[in-house]
Formats: sequence, C-alpha cells, structure tokens
Amino acid sequence: MPMNAIIYSNIFIFSAFISLIVSIYVLSHTRYTVYKSITALMFAITIWSVFYGMELRANNYEILIMFVKLQYWGIVSIPVIWLIFASRYTGKDAWINVFSISALFVVPAVNLFMVNTNISHQLFYTSSSILSTKFGFIHQFASGPFYWIHIIYSYFLISIGIILVIVNYLHSSKIQRKRAAFVIFGSVIPFVFSAFYIIGFRPIGFIDLTPIGFMIMGLVVIYGVKNSKIFDIKPLLLNSLFDSLPDAIFALDTKQRIITANPKAMDMIEKKLITEDDFLEMVRSGKFIYNSESDLYFFEICISNQKYRIERTEILDKRKTLIGFLYIVVNITQEELYREALKKSEEQYKLLFDNVQEGIIVIQDERLVFFNPMFQKFSGYDNEELLALSVERFIFDTDRRYIMNLYKQFVMDQTDFNQKYSFRLKTKDNSYCWVEFSSVPIVWNGK
Repeated sequence: MPMNAIIYSNIFIFSAFISLIVSIYVLSHTRYTVYKSITALMFAITIWSVFYGMELRANNYEILIMFVKLQYWGIVSIPVIWLIFASRYTGKDAWINVFSISALFVVPAVNLFMVNTNISHQLFYTSSSILSTKFGFIHQFASGPFYWIHIIYSYFLISIGIILVIVNYLHSSKIQRKRAAFVIFGSVIPFVFSAFYIIGFRPIGFIDLTPIGFMIMGLVVIYGVKNSKIFDIKPLLLNSLFDSLPDAIFALDTKQRIITANPKAMDMIEKKLITEDDFLEMVRSGKFIYNSESDLYFFEICISNQKYRIERTEILDKRKTLIGFLYIVVNITQEELYREALKKSEEQYKLLFDNVQEGIIVIQDERLVFFNPMFQKFSGYDNEELLALSVERFIFDTDRRYIMNLYKQFVMDQTDFNQKYSFRLKTKDNSYCWVEFSSVPIVWNGK
C-alpha cells in the first residue's frame, strides 16, 4: 500500500475521532435539544469519516464496497440532521415532531436501501469498481438515477438549513452577528468541499475532502461551545422576545462578556447614550443592591439627564447551572418624577395632619393603630401608651356600652357614617372632656 494512502487514510480516521470527541463533549455538557442535534450530526460525520478512511486502505473490491455501504449510514443522515440543527438553533423548530422527522428520513432510507442492493439493479451506481491511486484505493463509479435523487434531496435540505442560518445572521444585532457568523463559517465549509467534489473540482486527485470540512466544523463547534457559548440560546427566539420589550436588554456570559442585546440596547449604544465598555465597567463594579422581594440585584444611574435602573438576574440551564446574566436597563425618569410628586404630596398631608385642631384616629380590632398629635394632647397619653391600650379605656364608664355598640355597627357597616355622635373622652388622669365625632371606613395596612 502506498505511503500516501496510509497518510490520507489516517487523516480521515483522525477527523472521525475529532467528530466523535465533539459529539461526546457536547452531549455531556448540556440537555438542550439544539445540542442533541449537534451530537447526532457529529456522530453521523464520524461514521462517514472513519469508513471513508478505511475505504482508502481497502485492497479489494468486496472490502471497499462494504466500507462504502457503511459510509452511507452517515452520509444520508447528515442533511436531515443538519436541517434539524439549523431549525433548532434559529428558533424555527415548531415543525419538528416525530412524524415530520420520520417523513424527512423516507428518502434517505430508500437511498440507503438502494446503495446496499445496487448489485441487483444498478440504479444507484450504473457501474462500480475499485481504482488504485497514489492516494489509496478509490471507489470508481458511474452515477445512476437514485444517486442523483440522493444528491438533489441532500443539497435541498442543506440549502434550507444554510438559508435559515443566513437569515438569522441578517436579523441579528451587531453583537449577535459575531456569534451567528461563527455558525455560518462552521456550517458552510464542509458543504462547499462536498459541492466541489460533486462538480469535479478535486485539488487532491480523487480524494473527497468533505469529511475534512466536517472536522473543521467540529473544531469550530468545540471553540464555540467552550468559549463563545454560541448554542446556549436560540438567537431568533431571543430576537422575537427582545423586539417586543420596551427596555434595553443585555445578555452576558459568566465571564461578563456581552453575547447578545436587543434592538433597544443597540439603539442606546448607537446614540452613544452608553458604550459597551462603559456598560461592562458598570456591571462589573459590584454596586448592585439585592432586592429580596423580586429576587434580583439592581442599581440606579443617570445618563444624559435621564435616570435608569439596571436590574440583574441569573440565567440558569435545566440543571440549575449558571450560564450567564440578563441585564435590563429601565428608564425610571418618569417614575422618579411621580415619586417626588407623591413624596411632596405626602409631606403636605402630613403637615396638615399634624397641625389640624381636631383629633384623628384609626381603629382596628378595638385598638388604636394611628393617631395625630392633637388626639394625643386630648388624651394625655404618650405614643407607646396609646398603642398599648384598648379603645374602651378612652370612653367614660357610663358611655362605654353605647359607644362600643356603635363601633360594632360601624364595623358591620350598619350605620350612617355621615351622622355625628358625642361622648365623654376619658383622659390619662381619669378626667373627661366632651367630644363630637364622625367615622368613615378605610383600608389600613391591607385591612
């Protein structure tokens, strides 16, 4: 066997090994369906590459054709799995179910059957033989009708997948395009190699470089999964969500690098209200305050005379593992104006409440829960004493039964709240003074 044959054979077997490692790595690092598609794709590539490498070593026709048949288990599967991956990655996967996947595999199954039974009908290969070259032993064949059905169907599915990825790129923000370009680069290379082989452009003789192209794709996937997190989130699905939200949203990975942003966030950057570097500096500053009620961290900043609240929440996968952070930038300028107006109004009411010449009290469950300074002056008690005593303590003994009956009617909403009543108010020194009162029902602290 020529030394070149051994070298080229080992290259393809090595690319199969790389594809297998990628599939195992990806499968062990996530449960996302898009990752499962990558795993299946890389496993199909492994089958193709390893048996193509073995084909180059085959020194007789029977062994060679056996390896060709085994290759096709991977070859016919790749276009379908690629389309599923592209659909899941771009968020266009509503069509994916058991029935649709089974339907897509009908043509590959027929082609696989035709390859394995070609000796009986010559409809896949009209002729088939072994050719010895300096690159190794090659399957030399003439294409039959089912071979072209396989080629047309495969490239139809591949083209749809590539179009989905390109459309995803065009609809992505500038930040997302860095990630989307990664997917385009990785996915197009093997299919370009395959197209060159089909049309007869073969720089290295009879060698089909498509499996090498898939090895390159595998390396891109490894880098993407390890460093860029390119498959953690479906970009178009996020775009649809982000486009509907009025607030600026930034998604960062665990290393605090921006991996995606919605149009509102990009608009802030383009208008120079904030730069990427300034935003990253702020989120890394550690100024966040924890809000236990909403379970998020936030801090407030002023940008161009506008006040913003930056809220941070964690992004977790299905295993509850931290994979990133979501930052929502909310313009709270109007909210602050309302807050200031409310504060001013409350101050005015408090001023009126504290200086009015009538006593004002709030009663719940026969106890005082609130009172103004004038009532405290009437009664002679201090704050702690008023809050600790029952309301009966402030009613003169002979008036107590009458007033407590009125109170029960008030509680049951069975009296006229506009009517005025009089009784003797008992003070701390057991003296009394006549007072006139009216009542109104209110909600106080939720009661």
